Amino acid sequence: MIDWDKPLPQLRAVEAFPVDLDRGSMLAFKDPERYASAVLTVEQSAAFVMAACDGRMTLKDLAVSYKEKTGAEFPLESVKKLLLSFDEHYFFDNARFQKQKERVQRAWLASEIRPVTLFDYIDADNKEAATDDLRSMLNGIFQETDFEPGPEIRPNDNKAVALIAPHIDFLRGGRIWAVAYAEFAKSFQGRTVVILGTNHQRHQFPVAMTRKKFDTPFGVLGVDEEILEGIAERMPFDPFADELSHRTEHSIELAATMLAYMRPDLEIVPILLGGANDLIAGGGDQKTDEAMLELSSVCRDLLDSYGENIALIASADLAHVGKMFDDNFRIDDEKGRINKERDMAMLSGLVEGDPSAFVQYIAEEKGVRRICGLTPIYVAAEACGLPFELLAHDQWIDESGNGLVSYAALIARRD
Repeated sequence: MIDWDKPLPQLRAVEAFPVDLDRGSMLAFKDPERYASAVLTVEQSAAFVMAACDGRMTLKDLAVSYKEKTGAEFPLESVKKLLLSFDEHYFFDNARFQKQKERVQRAWLASEIRPVTLFDYIDADNKEAATDDLRSMLNGIFQETDFEPGPEIRPNDNKAVALIAPHIDFLRGGRIWAVAYAEFAKSFQGRTVVILGTNHQRHQFPVAMTRKKFDTPFGVLGVDEEILEGIAERMPFDPFADELSHRTEHSIELAATMLAYMRPDLEIVPILLGGANDLIAGGGDQKTDEAMLELSSVCRDLLDSYGENIALIASADLAHVGKMFDDNFRIDDEKGRINKERDMAMLSGLVEGDPSAFVQYIAEEKGVRRICGLTPIYVAAEACGLPFELLAHDQWIDESGNGLVSYAALIARRD
């Protein structure tokens, strides 16, 4: 229960976004960490209450402020009802939420399967229909590639060693997803894919692994336990210490979903990699440096030992620029053109088979474009030691010009 004589509770870092419903324009709140499963939809006017939930302002302070700004009587009962609803659904950072967080984490760690999280519309009531819709959407993005995924795939060869592909969502990055994975499926007949994903979650160590199988809308992908344990043994720290990073991370989930859609017989090895901001800013993050070098060495040994039976996928986006990423400028055609030019220059190191040049380019930029996939791309490129072919590049630009995200498809093949 909320104590109305004390400061209002602290609202957690939740997402708020406008939605248009039958009853008009509303404001929706969603928990990106998924400790709160519900999406709460409230009147736009409720934003002033949520903004006051900072752990300092009292209900009395809020009432005074409301009357000063509107001249209207403070709707006390409606506000109490609103706060109770947010508390009930774990949107406040309080003791009740902490207990829910512990329950969710314990249950997740105890499970052998990492559940679907990104496709949160999939539940017992509509899973089949939603999966059909997703399959239809993916079929559509593959149409232009003249490639039809499915259990009867007949690869042209088995030369694929490493793939660099986006982790932006399928709708925005669909064309590049299709180009990347169609080319990969045409050139890979093996059974194990090591997925190197970007870790956007809080983490202590630069590498986070999990033994869990991955559920997807198209079925469960198993984990190659022998390869996973072999990698884990060579890490200079416990790579399972940050296993909870996998709970809501989308970079591997999206790659696993695409693989299950194309090749449900595959096994994966899911590995999340943290960023390298200290490295590119000249900070000399030795722990990250050592971990990336060792992981690259391990993956290189795996490619040597397992040959055509294994491949690497770096699930990685490129630049993130604009106001939505804390830059002081909007995105126009000229800034889009400049970013593409810089991406091409940055990726040239990979095309030439020189991953150190790729990292050096980012270092010289001082990380100003926030290259999201630096570490997965570097590890995959360093491990395979081959030049990449640039298959396609694209950029998503927010319709209001507030942000840009770029991404590309590249593949490395054996001779």
